[in-house]
Amino acid sequence: MKNKKKRTSIKEIPVVCDVNKILSYRLNPASPKVILECLVEWANAGPNSNSWEGMDNLRYNLIFQEFIHNEFNKHEMEIFVKIANFKQKLRSKIRKIYNENPKWYIMHSIVQPFDPFEYKAHQVFYHLIKNIPEKFTILLEELVIKNYFFKLEQTQRTKADLIADKMSELEGITIVIDNEEDFELPPEFEYITKNFLVDDVNQSFVEEPKDIPSGCKCVSCGPTSECCPMLASEPFAYKEANKRTVIGLKRQEAIIECNENCKCNKKCINRVTQQSRNLVLCLFKTANRGWGVKNADRKSVIKRGTFVLEYTGEVLGNHEASKRKVHSYLFDLNMERNNHGFYTIDAYKHGSLARFVNHSCEPNCSMWFINDCLKNPKNQKLCIFADRDIKYDEELTIDYCPRYDVPTSDQIDYSQKFICECHCGSSLCRGNIY
Repeated sequence: MKNKKKRTSIKEIPVVCDVNKILSYRLNPASPKVILECLVEWANAGPNSNSWEGMDNLRYNLIFQEFIHNEFNKHEMEIFVKIANFKQKLRSKIRKIYNENPKWYIMHSIVQPFDPFEYKAHQVFYHLIKNIPEKFTILLEELVIKNYFFKLEQTQRTKADLIADKMSELEGITIVIDNEEDFELPPEFEYITKNFLVDDVNQSFVEEPKDIPSGCKCVSCGPTSECCPMLASEPFAYKEANKRTVIGLKRQEAIIECNENCKCNKKCINRVTQQSRNLVLCLFKTANRGWGVKNADRKSVIKRGTFVLEYTGEVLGNHEASKRKVHSYLFDLNMERNNHGFYTIDAYKHGSLARFVNHSCEPNCSMWFINDCLKNPKNQKLCIFADRDIKYDEELTIDYCPRYDVPTSDQIDYSQKFICECHCGSSLCRGNIY
């Protein structure tokens, strides 16, 4: 028979070939392994040409696929009960695998190779064949475990993609989610792109004097014009570098940007954190530091001085901040440490991708304070800029407690309330974050 036993590659489009009908089924009696076989009636051939063909030959044959699907649907309830019993029996083993191994090991060493259709075929044969050898039961147990983690990873990926799409839409950049450590999703929180004030925060704010203009009247803003930074007695922060606008300050200072009261347009060089960005970032699960953020753009690095993310959340006053129990998402909103008020951003329940940026004692990014020329505390922002070029697949990190940012004695000293061990891995590691 022509092409009677032609093998079909996994990359080929399924074809009917010359199979006419599946007549019967069995396990190969001569093989020490479990090999599913079907008695095939060939098209345009007599009964003497019927032959037993294994799964390798039939996997992508449409007649065989139809046979498996029909038999599965016909006996679906009975098969479901048998597989449910397998899962109950294997529950402890599955839990042990889940708890003791990282996801990447489970998927590459335990699950793969795995073919959902072949799993369905084995379920059908296990139900149809009367005398089941022990080796078939052992194999099906392995397939049940493989399928459990295969489905778990599929569900995780589907949900993670939906979360990433929503983040990308709100943040205005491309965000992907990757977790090779376990089957968890990022923690739930409300994604916001702007800070909002809690009810009692106004009691903590001390308004700045109103004796300066609310915005500049520049035609073309720059370091030599009477732009907002000059009106606020602050240095001009930005400069052009290779057709990019980057931060030009050598040390951490307050950045004064133009605002809605200025005469300049949205493309102004002094509106960096208000403009769109061309970034690809990945929210990923680390081995020992929870979730982190890394550069996922294969084609370009994040250049030194580039604005990356804004750290958003609830703006709290002194009293409310002292009551919050989850300290890892609190960031002080004061650039100048004084007695004129103390404000904090809490990104625990409401925040942006920046809430996942991890600490390092040798960071590649820094947090900068952004405001307008009025220096209204309500308009203060925290924004992350790259300190150096950040390559593809490199994690973005900041120093959670830089030396210039240590609270003075007359302010809240969170470091006295708890100690957080550092796992940044840098040769300059201080041992503790706080």
